[in-house]
This record gives sequence, structure tokens and C-alpha cells, in this order.
Amino acid sequence: MAVWSKVYFSKLSGNLRLDAEHYKPNLLRYLEILKDSECLESQECKILHPTEIKRVYQEHGLRILLAQNVKRNYLDLTHQAYMANKFAHELRRNRLISGDILMVRTGANFGDTALFREEGEPIYACADCLIIRTKTIPPGYLATFLNTEIGRSLILRGSYGGAQPHIAPNYLYTLRIPRLGKFEDKIHSMLYAAYDTQLEAERLFSEAETILADELGLGELDLSDELTYVRRFKETEDAGRIDAEHFKSKYARIVQRLKQYKGGFSTIGEIMQSVTNGVECRTFEDEGTPYIRVGDMRRLKISSATAQKIDSGIAAKLRKKIALKEGDILTSRSGSIGQSAVITKEDHDSILSSHLIRLRPKKKLGFQSTFLALFLASVAGVEQILKHSNGGIVPEIAQPGLKRIVVPLPPSAIQEKIAETIRASQKAEDESKRLLEDAKRIVEEMVMGE
Repeated sequence: MAVWSKVYFSKLSGNLRLDAEHYKPNLLRYLEILKDSECLESQECKILHPTEIKRVYQEHGLRILLAQNVKRNYLDLTHQAYMANKFAHELRRNRLISGDILMVRTGANFGDTALFREEGEPIYACADCLIIRTKTIPPGYLATFLNTEIGRSLILRGSYGGAQPHIAPNYLYTLRIPRLGKFEDKIHSMLYAAYDTQLEAERLFSEAETILADELGLGELDLSDELTYVRRFKETEDAGRIDAEHFKSKYARIVQRLKQYKGGFSTIGEIMQSVTNGVECRTFEDEGTPYIRVGDMRRLKISSATAQKIDSGIAAKLRKKIALKEGDILTSRSGSIGQSAVITKEDHDSILSSHLIRLRPKKKLGFQSTFLALFLASVAGVEQILKHSNGGIVPEIAQPGLKRIVVPLPPSAIQEKIAETIRASQKAEDESKRLLEDAKRIVEEMVMGE
């Protein structure tokens, strides 16, 4: 159904934009509702554009928040980036303080906004984000409003560029922000409660990782790289490879430790009923069947709500090739190695992308899928995947290599303890998301007068 609006030349915005996207009917409606609200600039808000310097990341040093760490209303700190301490002076403008709001100004998650709370050590923002610092508006309320449909629509309205949208601080200063009196503090408190619950989810997930590492003795394992090492020709024959990367000493130390595990070991190929690649689909719809990609997996769980959708008719045909059922394990086969998830009853109608592999354990083994998914996401699993992967800049693993990965066989009590801890973590994360959605809903209803 076509959507259109008529705008007189005298009513064009101050920068005289003529593109139709700038005047969508819903945007004009929001602007009418907010016409009496004050803009950010008049409400003592400061917008900082972090300094851009050459991005050379390392394992330790100054902690950097990247654009991919900023999600809608929360910070995902699963993957951390660091820069050398010598850049502290150059990055002083980028240093975050508690209550700062981060907004992604360009890239795949353009417009996503999250509240930052100080965690002790200095943390710096990358140049792909803008920092909004407010004095008179509760930051939790402002961050929530910017993530509502109204706020995001206004942000998108001021974007420029084609395939890669950008937003400028000058435009953000003109955004009109509705004031809701005492309800602003309520929304601010809900956001902080969601933040605390999210921290609890992260703590529990880290606890599960520690249980696994302690049980397998991975914490004391030397994972340093050696500049030189010697391998026998017979080893290259058995592996069918001669590239040095495949024979790194740390890989051998990991496999040796796992083979010495007191509970015994097996391989992916031996404990799986089937190993199946996902399917390719590049046509997406506003409504339809969730198409699960690597980015839709987080902490062993799938976010079907945010996944791209494909036509249900196409999905029915693809499902014949890659049907999912509760207990299946997903793992990435290229790019972000180590991303894993377990299929729940809510996910089994989804379609799996070609960058993922479905693992279906044999029933008679009684394996906890959650344990195995966590193992594949652990250092022992990731390093083995890298050992058997192919490709240069972007590592990719095929089924034969994945089937050779060595897996420890902990007693059922350990596996269940890990699974229970992961379930508690996921429950806390769900509660955090519920609080965020409730806060956003309350703001939208009050602004729209519903």
C-alpha cells in the first residue's frame, strides 16, 4: 500500500531537504506532537564527537567501546577491544563518565543508543559513536526516548548518505525532547534496574565459563604462541595440510589437555547424529519467518525477535533442508568464530543462515546441549575451530574439520550445573529486556497521549 504526504515548499525543513524520506507521514505526525517541546541544545545537553586515531587493537591496555558494543538501550561487552596505554592523552576527549549516552553515528547499527555507567577503570568511546552528556534531563529517560520508535524516526530523519547513513551533532542539537515531569525519574530508575539485572546476567554467564574452565583445567594452560616449532612429515600427511597455522603449539597443548581429561573425551563427529550447514537467502520481508544469522546469537541464545524475516512460503521449502528442533546446537562456521546457541521450542520454526552449522547430538549419549554450546564458545573450542579452519583474513570451518574437534566428557552433574547457571543468566537477561521494553512503552504512550 502506497504511503504519501504533501508538503508545501514553505514548510520545508531549515536545510531545505527535498528527499521524500524526510517527510514521511509518521515523521510529520511526531513533529506536530513535539512542536512545543524544547530542543536538546536549549536543555543543557552537550554532544561530543570522539577523536579518531589509528585503530590498532591489542589484548590489553585502554578499554575501547566499539560501535558493535552499543545495542538499543544496553551495552554488549561480550567482545572487548583495547589500545596501547600511550594513546591515553590523544583519547582523553573519548573518555566516558557515568551517565553518558552513546549513539552509533554510522554503520550497521546506526542510531542505536545506550546508557553508560562507570565500572571503575577508564573506558573510551570509538569515533563511530557520539557521546551525549546531559545535565537537566535524566540520562536514563533520554536514552529510552531516543530508542523509541519516535526517537529513532527523528534520528533517521536527520541522517545523510546513502547505503551508509551518518548523523551529525548539529542535527541532534535540534531534536525536540518531550518532558514528562516525575515520570522521567521513573523511566531513569527502570533503565538502571535493567542495567543492574544485565550485569547479573553477565556475572552468571562468567560463572558458568569459570566452572567449565576449572573442570577442564584450562585456566592454567599456556596459550602463548611460539615463533618456531617443528612437526614431523607424518603429522602433515595425517592432517592433509602443510600450513604452519594448523600446527601451532598451543593447539597441540589444548588437544593434549582435553585428551588427558579424567572423564574421557570424544569428537564432534562421534557424538553427533548429524552435522548440517544452513541455507542461503538474501530476500527479506517486514513479516515472515525468522532467518537466524551469526549476529542473532548471544550468550548461547537466539534473538528471533530482532532477526531478519523471510517469506513463509520460501521458509517452508528451505525447512526441508535444515529443519531445527529443541536441543540442536548452532555454531558459526565463518567470520565470528565461537558464536554458539541452543535451539529452544520457540526457535524451531526459524531458518538457519548459510554461515551457521546445525549440530544434532545423539540421544543415547545424554549430552547437555548447553554444555556443548558453551564448550564450543570457550577458548578450547574456539582455538580448535581455528586450528581446523581454512581461509585467510576470514577463517571458515567445513564439516570435516568441525567433526575432528576433541570434546571432553564431564559427568552429568557438572554438565547440569553449567546448564542451570546458563539458564539463570538467560532468565536475568530476559528480565532486563522486559524492563527496557516496559520503559520504552511507557514513554511512547505518554508522548503519544495514549
